[in-house]
Amino acid sequence: MDQPTERVDMSQETWDDEDFIKLGGLSSLPLDADSSACSRTDRLLEQSALRGLASGMVGQDSSAKRRSLTGGRPSSDLLSDEIVVLREPMSPRAADIRRLAQKLAVHWFRGQETRTALSVISAERAEGRTTIATNLACVYAQAGVRTLLIDADLYNPSVHALFGLDVSDYDERGFLRLYCVDNLSIISAARSFDVEHGKIMPSALSELIERQALEFDVILVDTTAASVSDDYLFAAISTQGAIVATSEGKTKVKAAARMLNSCEDAGVKIVGGIMLKS
Repeated sequence: MDQPTERVDMSQETWDDEDFIKLGGLSSLPLDADSSACSRTDRLLEQSALRGLASGMVGQDSSAKRRSLTGGRPSSDLLSDEIVVLREPMSPRAADIRRLAQKLAVHWFRGQETRTALSVISAERAEGRTTIATNLACVYAQAGVRTLLIDADLYNPSVHALFGLDVSDYDERGFLRLYCVDNLSIISAARSFDVEHGKIMPSALSELIERQALEFDVILVDTTAASVSDDYLFAAISTQGAIVATSEGKTKVKAAARMLNSCEDAGVKIVGGIMLKS
């Protein structure tokens, strides 16, 4: 597997847009002109990339189901404003998420190798990791791709909160009960296997991903911040690749560099990223 050509310089304090683009080309991956997709998933991803990957609509049938469980409240009332591809589908921020989804669709999920899973990592908390993972999952689900979002943050799980869900409300298969987005399922890693001392072992998460890959076409893993635990690295090893979430004027280069260099040492490919504006 391809590795970064050089380790990350830690001489700066924070990143701006130009520095972020220079860091391995994370924000400037070109779309591949090759359109030879052979599987159903490949065709969906490619077609979705070409048409923008977003309708910004929540299915009426799904909304009706959700209203019946929430005292008549529309499903959109339960969604966090952070899920911009649903709340503000025409906003610049939503467009940035869709562009990232397009590039990942072409360069990772339908590349030369068959890849299903990808981790979302960040150096510190509150840098947009869960926001990116959740929005990407919604974009792919809206495109008709069977999508699974794994909340692998054992210390501060928050995916359920962005959808207005109760963390204890699981169905018989162990998935959170989600009705507001078709083709999207959410699962908690902590519930899926025994966790000792708050540590995800790569083998356990890999087995979970391998099992779910039989049912889902895209699996996104929201991880623990690198400053909190090495669990992010275990998740990235399990998926073999990761995208980086950073925050303008907030992300510290030294902390991010340590994280990226650890990924390089572990053989994890950094395939993309996005910087959230302050």
